[in-house]
Amino acid sequence: MAWMTGHADGPPLIPRGVCDPIAGLHAAFAALAALEVRDATGRGMQVEATMVEAALNVAAEAVLEAAHGTEPRRDGNRGPGAAPQGVYPCAGDDRWVALAVQDDAAWKGLAGLLGREDLTGRADLTTEAGRRAAADELDALIEAWTVGREPDEAVSLLRSAGAAAARVAAADELLDDPHLSARGFWQRIVHPVAGEYLAPGLPFRSAGADARVSPPPTLGEHNREILTGLLGLTPGEIDGLAARQVIGTRPAGL
Repeated sequence: MAWMTGHADGPPLIPRGVCDPIAGLHAAFAALAALEVRDATGRGMQVEATMVEAALNVAAEAVLEAAHGTEPRRDGNRGPGAAPQGVYPCAGDDRWVALAVQDDAAWKGLAGLLGREDLTGRADLTTEAGRRAAADELDALIEAWTVGREPDEAVSLLRSAGAAAARVAAADELLDDPHLSARGFWQRIVHPVAGEYLAPGLPFRSAGADARVSPPPTLGEHNREILTGLLGLTPGEIDGLAARQVIGTRPAGL
């Protein structure tokens, strides 16, 4: 993944250690599958998950292409399925808009928006492959158009022309993102220790299920629920454990 990340004329870039969460997700999926097998057969199994195999699974497209003789290469913000495609500077400091032209209709709309309807008559630009070959030329035209516009204005105009576009948002701007707000992704949590704060919700929705997230539990909050309901201890036994400080609701020494 590092080899495939970066610009064609630059070095490979390590994309912030994505292998760690990827390996965790694969291991969790494997564990859930093993539990299903256990429930169906009555037999447990050992699950083994390696980080490098999980990473190669995510990078399968590049691995398969390499196996068939195509050398993987870095291509910056460009990718298969859209052309032109990239991230372009807008008015102001470090403000950008992402753009992907995914079909011929969007290409014609973009050319009109740039005031270059003549480009639609060029035989070499009538296909995605042709536009990809002319990516540097088209990127320069798009950048000259975006650099004088605010990101939101550029996004609105690009979308109205039929192109897929979105502003590149800084982390703090995501807290007010209208799409995430409409999805109910950000949720206000009231915690007995940490107080009230904004937290990310579930990144998926299930029909008929409550998508709200609960505050993180405090230490020992569910001692009685787990020890009586799951392990079958009596209230007296739990009181004895608490008296001997085997369990508690505060870290030892505090």
